[in-house]
Amino acid sequence: MRSPEPVRALVRVAAHLPLAAWLLLAAWLSLAAGFAYGCREGPARPGAQAGGADTTAAADARVVPLRGLGLRVEPFESSPVSIEIAAGSPLRLVEARYGWLRLATWDDRTGWAPDTETVDLALWIHYQQALGGAPLSDLRPGYPLGDGRWGVEGPPPSPGVMTAASVWVLGPQTAPASVVDADNLPSPCGGALRFGLLAEAPAGGSATGGEPVLARARLITTAAPAPSLVALEPRIASPEPSQVLAVRGIADSLLAAFGAAREGERPIVGPARFAPAEWLALGDGTLWATLAGEPDREWPNADSWAAAVVVLGDGTDPEVRLVVPPYPAPALPPALRPLTAFSTTGDGRPTLFVVHRLDYRGQRIELYVARERDVRLFYRGYAWGC
Repeated sequence: MRSPEPVRALVRVAAHLPLAAWLLLAAWLSLAAGFAYGCREGPARPGAQAGGADTTAAADARVVPLRGLGLRVEPFESSPVSIEIAAGSPLRLVEARYGWLRLATWDDRTGWAPDTETVDLALWIHYQQALGGAPLSDLRPGYPLGDGRWGVEGPPPSPGVMTAASVWVLGPQTAPASVVDADNLPSPCGGALRFGLLAEAPAGGSATGGEPVLARARLITTAAPAPSLVALEPRIASPEPSQVLAVRGIADSLLAAFGAAREGERPIVGPARFAPAEWLALGDGTLWATLAGEPDREWPNADSWAAAVVVLGDGTDPEVRLVVPPYPAPALPPALRPLTAFSTTGDGRPTLFVVHRLDYRGQRIELYVARERDVRLFYRGYAWGC
């Protein structure tokens, strides 16, 4: 086959060139060929990898960690942490893959983190505005202590609560208070727990026994302007048939997850069934259902289990969101109960939850936040009664 005329002409010219010029011409041709190939193929898309999900992220997408976060080298729990990120630090979303996010810092260092540990930047800003300027990472529970004082979890060096700071106590009513001192209290689990002490005791009275009264817990925020959220006090409610069916569906899905769950080489013994043990209304059109897991008859000594869901809407197709995943817990109720909830939106739906949680080791207060797709834990309080 005859060579194209441009190629034969190029060969004739190269034959009369000095060796150095010929080498320079060859290098230029190689570079031009590589550039042309790259233009034909296009730039590699982030996430377009063999065997992986092609889920390219928007170039301007930003997320914020709910808590302190370690970015991992690979999208696996066993992968080593390469970068430590503080709660509230905006990160650029590079790629999403099977429940993991590849995130980049301001100086383009990247690593992987579970999707469950972050919220979109716009949602983070929404909560901060509703809380009068306080970020989610600064919120803490406060409750009566055994000596009659009111304590707030985590004073300095923890973020959020500062000695001599003005705070808001959020509950059925919003009340101002001030942190006048810090103290370390002995923990039943060993060591000491750090508390900020309030000068004013919120409505509800003080503790008289030796243990703190977690059932009177309130949400503490440190922002200067008054928060604009609305408190939603739980009240006993009766569900609609559509809500019962929706919760039954998610209860069945929780049972199915136990079939494949293993701890090492030993299967995890789940409950025989999940059933609602308590229904509570949180505002209009929203229910909280505490699920009790009964031990299987084949395993009479197995743990009891608890879980909780929020049911949004009372129409023909209500939406159910899992709040507290199944965990071993004493008999229900009241092992898992929202003490109060707050709405940061105009429709009155709950978006922040203060939950009293009881398990076989003790009790604690946990704080949950609603994201676009689910409800997630963002603060786990001190454990009492280990």
